[in-house]
Amino acid sequence: MQRAICILEDEQEKYADFTLKNDYNEYELIEEFIRTLEDGEINEALNAAIIGKGAFRRFKDIIIEFGIDKQWYTYKENKIKKLVIGWCIEHDIEFQN
Repeated sequence: MQRAICILEDEQEKYADFTLKNDYNEYELIEEFIRTLEDGEINEALNAAIIGKGAFRRFKDIIIEFGIDKQWYTYKENKIKKLVIGWCIEHDIEFQN
């Protein structure tokens, strides 16, 4: 509890307020990922799946069905990593790759 209070109060300005809320939109990331796929059948199925309510669930079901779930998670991880590195550079924070 004491550590949480120290982080929140941050009197020594030791902690950075980190958020990707404005830079990260998973739906847009999914659309980008779909555009990278060369298989027309998969591309078409995913584009149809991400329309309307339940889009994220359908997307995940289809990437599993087509066996490209690991490809998606690698793509997503690399994009998030790029955003985090960019954020660190922008805020002059050292990072290890």
